[in-house]
Amino acid sequence: MIRSIWMVAYRRTGEEDMKSGAMDLRGKRIIVLSDNDELAQAIELSLSHCLALKITRIPSSLPESKERDSNRDEFDMIVLATSLPTSEPVVMLAQAALTQQIGRVPLLIVSDRPFDPDMHHQFFHLDFPMNAHALRDKIREILHLQMSQAINQLPTK
Repeated sequence: MIRSIWMVAYRRTGEEDMKSGAMDLRGKRIIVLSDNDELAQAIELSLSHCLALKITRIPSSLPESKERDSNRDEFDMIVLATSLPTSEPVVMLAQAALTQQIGRVPLLIVSDRPFDPDMHHQFFHLDFPMNAHALRDKIREILHLQMSQAINQLPTK
């Protein structure tokens, strides 16, 4: 159900996104973590096709990860989407062995539980349920902010 709704949104806006400056995000790497595999697939589809991002999706059925995937150290952002009221973002990050990334890369939490974003620690929020276009806009905004901060930290001559 979720995936079919997003497919309609993707068909309507995907081409527009590619024409509107999304090309400068090509190749950025994002980990998608969710308590709902269908939601994670929809997010992956939307981001990989419309914004040309490289997505690594961690299945919700993944047991606590004792082995770390070497690719998990090389990414630009985490998208954590919760659809169940019992899901806890910190627990999900711990089970995916991603807690060490908190504060190092932007973390977008998609949830129906509101909280105040913390730009200093790179915590961002998007209300769930959301549409594909709102998700892409938020991802684009966060990655552009990250890129501009990196440029500002370059040494000047």
